[in-house]
Amino acid sequence: MSVTLSQITESNLFRRFLWGGVLLAVIGTLFVYRPVDGGYILLQLSCGTVGAALVIAAVDVLLVGWSCFLLMRLNNKYALMQQRTLLPVILLLIFDCCNPAIVGTINSGLLLTPVYLSIMYLLYDTYQNENRQAAYNMGLLLAVGYLIEPPFLLLSLPFCLGFIYMRSFSWRMFAALLLGVLTVIWLVFCIGLTDGCRLLPDFRDVLLFASFVEWGDLRYFLPIAVIGVLCGVGGTYFIKRHKIQIWKYNRFTLLLTISLLTLSLLDMAALDAYLPLLNATMALSVSNFALHTRSRAVPYLFYLLIGGYLVLYVWSLCNF
Repeated sequence: MSVTLSQITESNLFRRFLWGGVLLAVIGTLFVYRPVDGGYILLQLSCGTVGAALVIAAVDVLLVGWSCFLLMRLNNKYALMQQRTLLPVILLLIFDCCNPAIVGTINSGLLLTPVYLSIMYLLYDTYQNENRQAAYNMGLLLAVGYLIEPPFLLLSLPFCLGFIYMRSFSWRMFAALLLGVLTVIWLVFCIGLTDGCRLLPDFRDVLLFASFVEWGDLRYFLPIAVIGVLCGVGGTYFIKRHKIQIWKYNRFTLLLTISLLTLSLLDMAALDAYLPLLNATMALSVSNFALHTRSRAVPYLFYLLIGGYLVLYVWSLCNF
């Protein structure tokens, strides 16, 4: 049934449906969504300042599109799905655009997602190849992510472990990555841009589970966490038809999933910044599982996933 799912997602009718749905989701977010800090578009319309809101939405949509392009390139170059498919891109669009808190407000996670996917792209290029230039560039990008959201630098640990998965770990690779991080941090430290940055999460947030985050963030975090872990484990341990390189890539994706979930739970106050990163990781995990699971139920589960996110989207617009 993986062929059936591929035919569904590659059909012209489904593409029109998808892009029309994305457009409607963005329009709905602009004109209906009201964040907790006050009225959004409707209030700005009454105040004559709608232009700023449109710019924010346009930038967010461009960042989502950039992430989709990088995700497509990642799959096409490294054959993560072992076929050319738009399914990861489709899922990322659904996950991001059905969350008004992502495409309707300024969200640092959308800016981090292209950085995150670029680091994955460089890491996969080191498979059985001690590419120190790629490791150095990974360090530079990790430091850039640190400037956007300081706890992002904690992802250096899973990416260092990624060298082991790629069979390219050595002290030279680790030193190159560390040098890349220090290059950027030293430059910004010299001009004082790191003042007040917090590298470690505020662990007090863990003790304030009921108040750390708005329910709007939590209702997107819980399903993406459950779906991601189940599909990641299923795709890594129960699908044995992959060659070893693809299996390593997918197993590393599961490591990233666990790392991002852990970081999200430790830094609950910034959960909205981690959701776009989780969405990109989940798009890979769910696509791999859906395309390689021999089950007649897969297309129906795919439609159920879309329907579930549409329900969450309408729920968020209603601001319950």
